[in-house]
Amino acid sequence: MEYLLYFVGVASRLIPHAANLTPVGAIGIFATKKFGAAKAAILIMAIMLTSDIFLGFSRISLFVYLGFFGYILASRLIRKNILGYLAAPITGGLFFFIISNFGVWLGPWYNHTSTGLAECFSAAFPFYRNTLIGDVCFTIALFSLSSIYDKIKAKYKEERWAQKLQPTSLTKRS
Repeated sequence: MEYLLYFVGVASRLIPHAANLTPVGAIGIFATKKFGAAKAAILIMAIMLTSDIFLGFSRISLFVYLGFFGYILASRLIRKNILGYLAAPITGGLFFFIISNFGVWLGPWYNHTSTGLAECFSAAFPFYRNTLIGDVCFTIALFSLSSIYDKIKAKYKEERWAQKLQPTSLTKRS
């Protein structure tokens, strides 16, 4: 499963897409719940490093990478109700937005004043909208597909177990 998530994450960044509309944040949330925070962090960093080899690294790459740790923290919001599945990507996206755009503000593009910071965050808001849309949709999709897969797998195991319990016909030897 980790390899599939890795492939989807890398491919989603390499194929043409709207800015910030990828499943990478959702993969961070999903992987944290399924495999733990350490494996999720390794998976996200592997996706980002691999895809950035082709896309290129920038002045803010470190802040972008750090921003993805917000998704790992936000995954703690998921409990057994639907609100957690909405709160986690929204919160993770907010962490990502703040950390990555702080890195942009530190670069040469904006004045290093409170006004420059406000301008930076204002200019980034359209990207944040795409981040939220992608994070919410992909998080719900990943958890839904996983649930469907788990149910199919459980039914298959149940059917296999039932087949093993059925008596076999014995034939007489003549």
